[in-house]
Amino acid sequence: MTIINNIEIDNIQYKRNIIKDAILNNDPIDDKLHVILVISNPCLYARRYILIREMMQRLELEESNISLYVVELAYKKQRFLITDANNPRHLQIRTEIPIWHKENMVNLGVEKLLPKSWKAMAWLDSDIEFENPSWAIDTLKVLNGTCDIVQIFSHCIDMNQHGSTMNVFTSFGHQFIKGQPYSKNMMNFWHPGYAWACTRKAYEKMGGLYEKAILGSSDNIMALCLIQKGLKAINDDSTDDYKNSVLEFQERIKTLRLGYVPGVIRHYFHGSKKNRRYHDRWQILLNHGFEPSTFLSKDDVGILVPTKRCPQKMLDEIMQYFKERNEDEFYKTVNEEESEEEESEEEESEESEEEEYIDMWAEGNDPAQPLDEDEDEDDDEDYDDVTSPHIFANFIKRWLK
Repeated sequence: MTIINNIEIDNIQYKRNIIKDAILNNDPIDDKLHVILVISNPCLYARRYILIREMMQRLELEESNISLYVVELAYKKQRFLITDANNPRHLQIRTEIPIWHKENMVNLGVEKLLPKSWKAMAWLDSDIEFENPSWAIDTLKVLNGTCDIVQIFSHCIDMNQHGSTMNVFTSFGHQFIKGQPYSKNMMNFWHPGYAWACTRKAYEKMGGLYEKAILGSSDNIMALCLIQKGLKAINDDSTDDYKNSVLEFQERIKTLRLGYVPGVIRHYFHGSKKNRRYHDRWQILLNHGFEPSTFLSKDDVGILVPTKRCPQKMLDEIMQYFKERNEDEFYKTVNEEESEEEESEEEESEESEEEEYIDMWAEGNDPAQPLDEDEDEDDDEDYDDVTSPHIFANFIKRWLK
């Protein structure tokens, strides 16, 4: 035994990383990873459409080891703005009443779009970007005998509206493989979202993704069921019917092997997290005694629809919740952009006639420092003006003189 500063240094905790071994030694389970994106937009947020279009372009132009499929759900008379009816890898579906349809849409994508011979599939949020250029082939390797279901990242950079880092999250799968104790604490959070993949056998054993969380949180339910803690994902006061549906799903997947694929992803901003009401949105379901078995059914296509027993007031509150997410906040409208362009042209014209010295540190705005977290969002515009390129150039010219 060797002791330094009263600490035994022979007691190291090295553990062989089965994920790295799989990437180094396994063959891919298939030539292609079948990737499903979904888009529904009951409030017609522009940001959602922008993000999925960017995501589709990245995947189509940058990834050679995937086949991409897109499911678009339109409500009532909404237009289909993302998918093409003539594209065999696109699915257009329509229903009347907005609820959280994401996992239901993924399941329909698997059923109606994927080839009969598929061996591995992924479902991704449309607001992320992979930093790992080999994420797809790595996923195919890890799914070939090492894990049955994986999160396709180890860490996530969560960005604000300016593209700066707000948080760094560690994936649920990474924390599990590393043997960390489960925690919802921010410092050791097991993030259950963003990007997942599984084998066909695992998907069939699950009976599809859990799709009954009509206000979101299906990813958290599924992740916790994988470690036999499914009831931690729903409120303690939920109905027995809701609890039983989670426990039934948990029983089906209890033998699945959970893992992750190393790499960083970026999560792009689309509205403040405070508007997501991750905790108090539960009250909507509790107030109305949400029972999946009696409140939900499926239409002829397979889309989840409310039954006559589902309270209309609950559906109204769900729609109000979607509106309050306000995902287009901080993003300029076309009219605002045109107005700013005109103002910018006028300012540049005035500056060309007479250069004006700009004190970049006026009123405490140090361009080398980020905004203080407590500073009002209304101050962002002034900060951007002070550090805009043409003003900075004028400052440098003055300084060089």
